[in-house]
Amino acid sequence: MHQNRATIDRYFAAIGRLDREAWVACFAPEGFAHDPADAPVRRGRDAHRAFFDAIASLFTELEFRVESAHSCGDRSAVVFSARALAKTGRRAEARGVDLFTFDPQGQILRVDGFWDPSPLFAAAAPAS
Repeated sequence: MHQNRATIDRYFAAIGRLDREAWVACFAPEGFAHDPADAPVRRGRDAHRAFFDAIASLFTELEFRVESAHSCGDRSAVVFSARALAKTGRRAEARGVDLFTFDPQGQILRVDGFWDPSPLFAAAAPAS
């Protein structure tokens, strides 16, 4: 197994447990994210905590499953599937690819998410 895979597994497992601190610990202190890739940059652990709290407040279950991971040096591309149960009681699914860059300690320096999270947010939106 490539050394980055342990961090990838911790990252996605922490989402499934809704464990903010375990998820944030996957990032280097200066780590940043574009999630999805066209979103404004989110930089630093406090920003990651705020993002996680905002997402976790919408869902009772989140499962991100690694379908495949491909690593080369300090970078990895991960194909994932996501399933969610929103606090509204509605379910949703999505698929995507995360591109990670890691520091020498195996923490995330950068992640770019290539996916459309709108099905998950639609499930979490109040009924009109």
